[in-house]
Amino acid sequence: MQDLSKINLKGKHVIVKTNPELKLDIADRVFYCKFGFGCDPEASGTKIFGQFITTPEDVHIRRSSVIRLAIEYEITKANERLREKIIDEMCTCGHLKSQHAGHALIEGHGSCNECDCRKFTWEKWVLKS
Repeated sequence: MQDLSKINLKGKHVIVKTNPELKLDIADRVFYCKFGFGCDPEASGTKIFGQFITTPEDVHIRRSSVIRLAIEYEITKANERLREKIIDEMCTCGHLKSQHAGHALIEGHGSCNECDCRKFTWEKWVLKS
């Protein structure tokens, strides 16, 4: 097991422990560490805020749940799995990118056809259920 005792995890991809009964593939266990006292090996807190790549919702984990840093292949595999799940994008207005008019040569970046939103502003991915 990798020694993470002196590594600041902020901005890093890590592999998180899993329950053996869940049988999660390694790509589903790639977590991107955004911030939190748990990122800093010398801080007293243990929470790390970020997101699993294949289900990009903001969550938190504990530093003790981190097994090791992820390798490039695992990060790539997780990103590929995410791309397979994406069906659209959500604007901050709450409507889909496909509901926004075209802007210049970029389809879906103009004003919203459903409300008074003037320009598509990315909020999050919309994934298959």
